[in-house]
Amino acid sequence: MFSKIKHNYNNWFIIDFNYILKECYNNIILHMNINNSNPKLLSDKIKKTIISIIDTHNYQSKNIIIVYDNKLDQDIKECFNIIDTYIINFFNEYEFIFYNNNIYNNTDIIAVITNIISNNNNVDIIRIISNNHIFYQLINDKILILNINCQEDTMHILSSGKVNLWYNIINGLDTKLKFNNDFISYFISSNMNNNIDDLSINNNIDYRYLTKKELYLFLHNIDVLEKILSKNPNIVLNQQHLINQSLVDFTKIPINIVNEIKIDFCKLYQKTDEFVYYKNKSHHKKYINNTFCKKTYIKKHTNNSINNNSYNNNIFIVLDIDNI
Repeated sequence: MFSKIKHNYNNWFIIDFNYILKECYNNIILHMNINNSNPKLLSDKIKKTIISIIDTHNYQSKNIIIVYDNKLDQDIKECFNIIDTYIINFFNEYEFIFYNNNIYNNTDIIAVITNIISNNNNVDIIRIISNNHIFYQLINDKILILNINCQEDTMHILSSGKVNLWYNIINGLDTKLKFNNDFISYFISSNMNNNIDDLSINNNIDYRYLTKKELYLFLHNIDVLEKILSKNPNIVLNQQHLINQSLVDFTKIPINIVNEIKIDFCKLYQKTDEFVYYKNKSHHKKYINNTFCKKTYIKKHTNNSINNNSYNNNIFIVLDIDNI
């Protein structure tokens, strides 16, 4: 499906509102020792924080996407419930896109939206505001992960998105990987790249965690490690890497969830009078009468093409909806 964005601005902000809300809450409620009976202080803090982020890079408001999943500590959620009307009015006033969803995880939503936008060739840069290290796997020449002060965490960001992903897989959200001790010795040896296809590992030997030095050696040779793991998954105790990968790797998000997030995202854009076109004709009938489809646009482009001469001042984002 195609969503036509009316602006010719190629820079985006995607803001992890869970992170912003928690930081502002801790600053106001905890550090200043003020209870939540005065919601205006927290509301003002949130507004000032978001405005300062935007002003740093002089972004257009409709290129700001704010994502919230309501999965925070109960005291923070209760505090936000007091001020949510103020904040939502603020978002509406500035025409931010507020993706408020308590079904899917904030991380999955941000990852899918980032993928949608980054696949548009006209996009120059996407800045994700979050302190969640899971987003580091998205880093490339178009995508930056910044903290609340719009700074990169240079102490923890590694050389590439793939290396960052595997750092999280090996360390795990809850369970770190234990590798076969013989395999560790083999992997760090000088002949590591020789006879990989003939590698034979005794799976009855002890398993252990990597040392810090071993971890960074593994990450430096991550392509080799992936190839070996694909053929010898038992070099990791209980094949825990597959479990960890399913939890942290955004490419493993179930397709039905990816599709629902894509559709929700288009619904939000339709509120700003955007056009939506479904590339697959089988989707037209399902959505033709829906409020986030424009019949005139569907009719004009039923041949799955876009008239670039008519819309040469706009950005088109390709959204392929699969298996609906």
